[in-house]
Amino acid sequence: MHEILKINVWSYAGQKLVHSIDTGHTANIFCTKFIPETSDELVASGAGDAEVMIHLIFLVANAILIPLTSYAFSFGRFGYSIGLA
Repeated sequence: MHEILKINVWSYAGQKLVHSIDTGHTANIFCTKFIPETSDELVASGAGDAEVMIHLIFLVANAILIPLTSYAFSFGRFGYSIGLA
């Protein structure tokens, strides 16, 4: 089975793949969202590994996304933990 572990960012106008972000997830990603009011510099992803990750990215020349860092929020039976991914 093919796991979806990257966030693919597409150009709507050009209908091309702009960049793939390695997320650090270990199971399929089920949702992604650019965080409002962040100039599209924060992207959240949630996956089947019970983690929500926040990815800080940097936009260069309105086309290239450079991932800077990721933060993981894990939810388990005994609470949650937060750390760098």
